[in-house]
Amino acid sequence: MFRKSNTKILLAAFIVLLVIVVIIKFAGSGKKKSTFKSELISVDTSLVSSITILPKADAEKEVKLFRENGVWIAESQGKRYDADESVISNLLTEFMRIKPERMAATDESGWEKYEVTDSAAIRITVKETNDNVTDLLVGKFSYQQAPNTNPYQRQQGKMTSYVRLYNEKEVYAVNGFLNMTFNRQINAFRNKTIISADKSDWTGLYFNYPGDSSFAMTKQNGKWMTGGLLADSMEVDKYLNSISHLVCTDFADDIVVTNNPTHTLKIEGSNMPVPLKISAFPADSVNKYIIASSLNTGAKFYSAKQKVFEKLFITRNRFFKAEADSINFSE
Repeated sequence: MFRKSNTKILLAAFIVLLVIVVIIKFAGSGKKKSTFKSELISVDTSLVSSITILPKADAEKEVKLFRENGVWIAESQGKRYDADESVISNLLTEFMRIKPERMAATDESGWEKYEVTDSAAIRITVKETNDNVTDLLVGKFSYQQAPNTNPYQRQQGKMTSYVRLYNEKEVYAVNGFLNMTFNRQINAFRNKTIISADKSDWTGLYFNYPGDSSFAMTKQNGKWMTGGLLADSMEVDKYLNSISHLVCTDFADDIVVTNNPTHTLKIEGSNMPVPLKISAFPADSVNKYIIASSLNTGAKFYSAKQKVFEKLFITRNRFFKAEADSINFSE
């Protein structure tokens, strides 16, 4: 009798426990579940075919970067330009470095606070040739100053950006100032090159100026000569260093050049299939000159802000005394 009673008690306890388990299971199934992702970005950079950047609340200035016949092109507002591949490579490197540190919000209620709504965020879409697509929204940035524990050493503060995968609800806090990296307009991604070459390969520079001021400088037996005279090696080296990797960020897209250049520099070299030619066209009193390069045929540059004209078109006297002797051709 005692055994039968004990069995009934155990059976009743089992049923009660089973009911509790079922209630917990079904009650919990209605709750929102969020799983922290230790990795948000999974991209094979060698397979990336396009990158689209939609700046904050400005769909008209969408930037498209894509490969065409193995060459990167930058496009925006119906205009396309040669892109700077090193800038795109750095962009992808920064994109791959995005690592979640913590979850800031689990659902839509936190989107506005962290500025990861469609209208408030920067949207970056990376597509690969294998149809893999990574679509990320970059939102709010915050900076937390480091505690001043050492008065003799400045402590670096904490920079945090908030991001969300486009088709997911969770918002993550990540390290870094992502707005600075991704919220840029088309010119930031364009090819800004005027000259990019190894100066040790150069064998001749030919300066064509108005009047009788033109001259040539050629390398003979490892020495630079001009007008039959040995040039100052330190001044030559200083000049070649200053122009061998020359860029300009002041694009002159609105200028149509119809006249001939007043100044040209032709550079020949042992490993150069064709000479490199830099041309300067007269502009207005503010911009002085428009610069064009055969190395970057799709671009023209204003010279005044970055003094490009003065860097390129120097006088022959420069190479015969220690002090630089540039001439103001605009006078």
